[in-house]
Amino acid sequence: MKKFTLFSIIGLLTSKAFADKCWSEELGYKCCKYCNVLMEDENGQWGFENDEWCGITESACNVFYKECFASPTYPCCSKCNVVYTDDEGDWGFEKGAWCSIRENCKNSYTAYSTASTSSAPTQASTCWAEQYGYDCCKHCNVTYTDETGDWGKEDDAWCGILNTCNLKFEYALDMERPFNSIPNPEKLHSRDYARILNLNLRFYECQWSGKAPEHKQVYWRYDSALDDGADVGLDLTGGFYDAGDHVKFNLPMSYAMTMLAWGGIDLYDNYVAAGQLDYLLQMVNHGADYFVRCHPEKEVIYAQVGLGAIDHCFWVPPELMTMERPAACKLTPDNGASDVTAQMAAALASASILNKMYGNKEKAELYLKHAIEIYDFADKYRDVYNNPCPEGASFYPSASYKDELVWGAAWVYRASGDEKYYKKADEYYDSLALSGRNLIGPITWDDASSGIVFLMSKPGFGSNWERYLGEAQHYVDQYLNDMGARTDGGMLWYSSVSGWGSARHAMAGVFLYCIYNTYHKPTDPKYFNFIQEQADYILGNNPFNRSLVVGSIPGHDPQNVHHRGSHGGYSPLSPPEHNMYTLYGALAGGPLQNDFWDDDRNNYVTNEVACDYNAGITGVMAYLTPWTVADNFDIDEGEPEANAELVIAIEKTWEDVYRLVANISSNLPTPAWELEFQMPIGHVFDDYSPIDAELISWDEETRIVRLKNTPWNGPLTANLTETFRYQGHGMDENGVKLPSHARLYYPKNKIYKNMSLKLIAEDGVTVLETKDRDKEE
Repeated sequence: MKKFTLFSIIGLLTSKAFADKCWSEELGYKCCKYCNVLMEDENGQWGFENDEWCGITESACNVFYKECFASPTYPCCSKCNVVYTDDEGDWGFEKGAWCSIRENCKNSYTAYSTASTSSAPTQASTCWAEQYGYDCCKHCNVTYTDETGDWGKEDDAWCGILNTCNLKFEYALDMERPFNSIPNPEKLHSRDYARILNLNLRFYECQWSGKAPEHKQVYWRYDSALDDGADVGLDLTGGFYDAGDHVKFNLPMSYAMTMLAWGGIDLYDNYVAAGQLDYLLQMVNHGADYFVRCHPEKEVIYAQVGLGAIDHCFWVPPELMTMERPAACKLTPDNGASDVTAQMAAALASASILNKMYGNKEKAELYLKHAIEIYDFADKYRDVYNNPCPEGASFYPSASYKDELVWGAAWVYRASGDEKYYKKADEYYDSLALSGRNLIGPITWDDASSGIVFLMSKPGFGSNWERYLGEAQHYVDQYLNDMGARTDGGMLWYSSVSGWGSARHAMAGVFLYCIYNTYHKPTDPKYFNFIQEQADYILGNNPFNRSLVVGSIPGHDPQNVHHRGSHGGYSPLSPPEHNMYTLYGALAGGPLQNDFWDDDRNNYVTNEVACDYNAGITGVMAYLTPWTVADNFDIDEGEPEANAELVIAIEKTWEDVYRLVANISSNLPTPAWELEFQMPIGHVFDDYSPIDAELISWDEETRIVRLKNTPWNGPLTANLTETFRYQGHGMDENGVKLPSHARLYYPKNKIYKNMSLKLIAEDGVTVLETKDRDKEE
């Protein structure tokens, strides 16, 4: 009614030409700061800011839509990445040419709705494929490409894929922002929430177990753990490695998958606008597919692969694991575990909902079927995880299964609509003594209590949703107003759990605020400001002046998180000094309450990473996506150069026998070199002779020998130099001949595309062969 009245008043106002001065003031309205045109009448163009109508001037639109300072001599940049600054202004470099940075890049979030094309296919005004008689795709999965463009196939019909699907970081997030962002703090930090969201999801690709995804965003990960489950005759591949180690613990993994899916479900449009929906679904489904494999029979469930006590003795990348990885913690009617199984049911149910929203009907039905069966198992065979799974519980002990029974039932109800499960969730909440608790912690893999009230307080979620809204309201107000629940620098701190991995708990708690605001307070900035302040702390606005997200601000992010794969070495103390690979998007453990944070690989309290650590922050970044401010922090995604050097020299000779030594050096440590060479004509390899090496193969016809260094069976500190010794015979009056060619190989599945290999003789000059490994042969 208020808008209708205002339109009527405007329609009665006298005509006035559009002018650069604030023409609307004469009509009783302020002039707009930005050029967001909502309507136009005989007076001019009108916008709506700070809950008031305002007039739009020509100068306001010039700042937003028209020329930048160097135009028309140079084009305006489509993005805000500043490369160079001079007296004229800020400059960027795009498509091989200089461009001038738009003035609106200096503003806050409001600048980014007009920078380039729309990020979401659903926001496009036209569909190019319609002119050929086809619809445009809802999703971005390319099946075929021709001269007209990219094509997909959905519902058994061809469709055209919009160019916007290919956007990575164009950040034209034209989304509604119900209130203004709080001012940017002066400290170095990032508010490029859409970019951080992509990185947070990439972390799960870094943790990916099994066959590597076909289209990788993480170049340094390859196939791993392809035999998981073989010891029990099952395929238990897939899922995600837990943390800096390589055990697959289903309890924290299923919690993380539920949190990821929850963010995708209730922040679906944000994921679409950020161009990350397909990537999110890939991660959620990889986890859900693994949980399906862990449920081979109706009342048989496997809850763990690998043993922490064994795994933790080996500091190796996942591609080089050789330790025992048994399928552990088999759950049957004789030994149930309601906490882990109910949590798995929640993960599968939430994955079902997300797939149904996306249009993957078969996946949605499959996941729901397993979710119902696994939840019924959890409800029927009640016990705490610690009893049937003592090894896993020594790393992830469970205090109770009561909260998971409610949590799982609520998610199965949301996925299925079956009132039976809502009744269970609502009644169990009382009977299991969860009702009326003074919630003092965030949602975690061990305690879903706080998450339950936010999930079940969604308007229309069952008949009793308002009852849960009261507890959710109490929670958000409690931590918003309790300054004692903070670090000295302002990060959310839960006294019961934040002593270890504090940042993950802060972000998990803040994620609940995001859900609350989405459900109940979409236009109230009070809780939003708290969310953004907490995110700013994590992304660099903190007393230690470092972002806690790997890859977010190069040089000001964690360099040495406790993680075997990204470290690249073979002992916690081995070189390189800093982790070799970027563990994209990983949230480091976090500071102590006095804001002390230590970027030390060995400090797993403040600097480890884990799947459950990233579960909350990923949703927070998705929530903040509309307030994205594109930064100019580019991640160095170049693969490291191995600079490997092989020197083959004569070590010893007697009669017609000789021994050669091959010394290999590199700036990349590895314990698993392989060396291949061809013996000269007339020379024979003594296949019993390798020292510090193991013979892989020797072909007398081709005279090709392949060796690898001595196998190792325990923790190994890798050196940057490896030595092979081997013996041959066949010398004549000309003496020893060096191999006619040689090749140096890295471990299986570990390929460094920029590897520069020098094969030189004893004099240090003669080049035998240079091999740049681009692919496996």
